[in-house]
Amino acid sequence: MNKKNKILFFLFSLIPGAAHMYIGLVKRGLVIMLALVAGVGLAMMTDTPAFLLVLPVLWFYSFFDAWNKYHLPEDKLAKVRDDFLFFLNAMPENVRSDPRFKKVASANVLKVGGIVAIIAGAYLIWDQIIVNVLSRLLSETGAGILSEVSYRLPQVAVAVLLIVIGVKLITHKKRELDSENNDSEEEDK
Repeated sequence: MNKKNKILFFLFSLIPGAAHMYIGLVKRGLVIMLALVAGVGLAMMTDTPAFLLVLPVLWFYSFFDAWNKYHLPEDKLAKVRDDFLFFLNAMPENVRSDPRFKKVASANVLKVGGIVAIIAGAYLIWDQIIVNVLSRLLSETGAGILSEVSYRLPQVAVAVLLIVIGVKLITHKKRELDSENNDSEEEDK
């Protein structure tokens, strides 16, 4: 059994990611904490409280996953991979160990991170500089319209992003099903 203090572990398990860090899964704990902060930040930035609905799911996942890891024998806990992309551990071992998969997964994560950074930077420039300058230049009516557009821009951007993600998921699944159908038709011949 783990030699970590059970009371401290319980207290840390109340904070998403902290218990994982306490038992040595620092990367996993950091990802969970960052997901929590990102959810709250996204909800605040877009003024869309619906994003807060994900937080209880994240909290329960973190709590029970940490307790499951806590009750693992030391030798099995030592074998748990502490990756930043721990959700990829569900992939079969032959896929995960393929260097091409790791390269593509890393490249995609970097690409998404870069896109998020660019969007966040562009939004900050828009919100802090352009809107302020334009509102001073425009009449009161124009400034009101600009203010409303600026206020709604994050919500519209997130809505468009969700639509794009949904379309990508649907088209990807359709392509996957089409390729499976083509493979089965070729086998029948």
